[in-house]
Amino acid sequence: MEIKIFVLTFLCAPLLLFNSCGNHKFDQNTTVPEHFGHGRDLVNLLDSFFLELHHLDERNADFEESVIVLNEKIGKTMERVKSPRLLQEVHKSFLNQNHDFVFSLSEDQKLAVFSWHTRLQDKHRGIKNIAFYVRGNKVVPTTLYNDALLFHNVYKVSVGRKPIYLMHGQTNTGSDSKYRLDAYYISADGLEQATVFPNRKNTLSVVQCDFEIEKDASLIHIPEIWGNSTIYRPIALSLRFGKQVYQETSYPFPKILEENDFSPQNALGFINGSELPNSGENNKFLFDDHVKVEMKHQDDSSSAAISIYKADELEIPFGQQASFVGKKNESLFFLESNDGEAGLLHLYDLNKRKMRWSRPMDKFMLYGDALLFAEKIESWQVPYNKKVNCSSEFGIDKGFFKVYTLPYQSHSPIVDFTNQIFCGSQNRLALAQN
Repeated sequence: MEIKIFVLTFLCAPLLLFNSCGNHKFDQNTTVPEHFGHGRDLVNLLDSFFLELHHLDERNADFEESVIVLNEKIGKTMERVKSPRLLQEVHKSFLNQNHDFVFSLSEDQKLAVFSWHTRLQDKHRGIKNIAFYVRGNKVVPTTLYNDALLFHNVYKVSVGRKPIYLMHGQTNTGSDSKYRLDAYYISADGLEQATVFPNRKNTLSVVQCDFEIEKDASLIHIPEIWGNSTIYRPIALSLRFGKQVYQETSYPFPKILEENDFSPQNALGFINGSELPNSGENNKFLFDDHVKVEMKHQDDSSSAAISIYKADELEIPFGQQASFVGKKNESLFFLESNDGEAGLLHLYDLNKRKMRWSRPMDKFMLYGDALLFAEKIESWQVPYNKKVNCSSEFGIDKGFFKVYTLPYQSHSPIVDFTNQIFCGSQNRLALAQN
């Protein structure tokens, strides 16, 4: 009889445990010690608080109050890190197992940041950060300037005497993810923002795709979504007039470029550097390699019919009016109208039979295996040590343009600055209308 009772109790235990977890209620009397002897003790207490936070039931009337109290206790616990030794022990203990919070420490152990999801419904309070910097034998807690993120890395970089710290974080995972790099340095006044990024910025942010970080963060590839592809623009840390800044990597171009270099030099209005067809009448173009392109137009849209050796015809639809503007080997270029903005340049890969990338562009040309394109910039973005002559012929339409090069046939193309800036017209190229 005793065995039966024991078995029944044993079988019911998991059910009782499950039931108690389902009605879990936070004990607000749990206190935070004033001091911690070891980092593992602090991390263990944090884990217990996050376990409490995880089990809070949103249906309870006191849910938000309990969440606020728990987050306050979590913050107080983190702020008990008051010595470099304890900071290092917390980091070591954090790395030993998984946690419901994130802790990142710089390589020189001078800057650290806690990040966590608060479970607060307000989107501006959904994530919280507490950062720490080391001053002498003390650790000083501080708040950060920008919206909170989950910071997974803190990089230390330097090409001068003063270290720069980059906090690398993100919001949620998925298509709506936001990624950010925040730059700081530690001064006598505390943690301060460092304007080291291009255009005198102290932060970089992107969506959907994360940064590619190399060479201990002295080289950063900034992602851009170009239709179906991700293109990267690299920036590298360097000394400029004695100041540490990130600058666009440059690929010096052998020829000085001007406005006229981008204007079509052929009767068909194809982009410069393009192959020209043997025949081009009635929106039909036939090339030496027997590639035939025919543009068809409806009221508000277009399509391109493509065939090789009069076989395997395929059709590319465009949502707006479009024109065929160039060809180089297996790459076809189409320019689609873009509601009054810069035309949408499409690169179609004949080998893969798919659109490689799409991007609004005003001025562009082909040169060997590269696409050269010019982007308009503001006058204040022209370096003061770079002299740019501006002809009076452009009048009020004049603008400044930076020239970039892109290896358009590459599967992972990288955009490089050619180190050239010219003054030209803001009017768009008079390209083919077919």
